[in-house]
Amino acid sequence: MSAPRIPAPPRAATVRALLTGLALLVLLAGCSGTGGTTAAKLLHYQRVWPDGTIEQQTIYADGRIEMKHGETLERITISSSDVARIQDALTQPIPTGAPTDSPKRTLTLPDGTQIDAPRPDPGTVTELLERLLDTHSIG
Repeated sequence: MSAPRIPAPPRAATVRALLTGLALLVLLAGCSGTGGTTAAKLLHYQRVWPDGTIEQQTIYADGRIEMKHGETLERITISSSDVARIQDALTQPIPTGAPTDSPKRTLTLPDGTQIDAPRPDPGTVTELLERLLDTHSIG
């Protein structure tokens, strides 16, 4: 015969319920999309290498960046002055190359316009984005 089970005192049950509720709130806060979707998307940039490796970054107006190098996801934040440099560069013409350029580059603007084969000429937004992908810095 087993010993009778003694129910937990009401206080322990209340504490357990509060801790469970708190854990759920923390979980919901972590999954709520505040990690990059609350600020306006500034742009999306992607390059595809001949071996099939894909690198991409999404930059938000508040300076947050989600960057992928193949399967590796990184999240970084750049300064407001770097965001301003990107925004200023977006007001300038974006030169394009040929669809056969390597790596294959694609730039998606805030309005959804997609630019294929943007060239990373000096002083262009594409040059800044290339630097950012390569060094995690615009400087």
